[in-house]
Amino acid sequence: MAALSPTASFYVRNHFQIPLPDPAVWRLRVGGMVGRPLDLSLRDLTNMPSQSCAVTLECAGNGRSQLNPKVKGEQWNFGAVSTAEWTGVPLAEVLDRAGAKPGAVEVLFRGLDSGMVDGVNEPIPFERSLRVDDARRGGVLLAYAMNGEPLPVQHGFPLRVIVPDWYAVASVKWLAEIEVLGEPFQGHYQTDTYFFEWRRNG
Repeated sequence: MAALSPTASFYVRNHFQIPLPDPAVWRLRVGGMVGRPLDLSLRDLTNMPSQSCAVTLECAGNGRSQLNPKVKGEQWNFGAVSTAEWTGVPLAEVLDRAGAKPGAVEVLFRGLDSGMVDGVNEPIPFERSLRVDDARRGGVLLAYAMNGEPLPVQHGFPLRVIVPDWYAVASVKWLAEIEVLGEPFQGHYQTDTYFFEWRRNG
């Protein structure tokens, strides 16, 4: 197992102000193309079957300060990568309980953090999606604990997604909603930023 980073030393990155949810009233809502919409409390989730696994998260902008020409964003050197042991409910368990309908294409994760971005006239939440097959495999967790302790607020309390083998932008923090979609998600942090470009045919 990889060496774990102490929680106090784990890098922190977010686009908007850190929300401060009240765990007594917070809920995870699961809807969209599902047969059984869910409204889950933190206690509901902690009573479900859980898993713990060590996962390394790396900011997609790690090393951005070295790019030429410069690009906008946090000018990291090479410190935006850390490893922790995450504990939570397998995402597949929650999707099975909700019952994704035939024709479902993607699973959207929406956080409580929101704010303004260039070109948009109203605040937007931070949200990202995965294809259904990616969401159901690879040990994706809905994590409520980090290194054996409740998830700290700067790392997504009370719940965040942990997506192994993906840049950490996929591991949405302060998770409030999961929506099963029948078409690809076109949100700002899915299609306007955080994508690869490469040349084809010259």
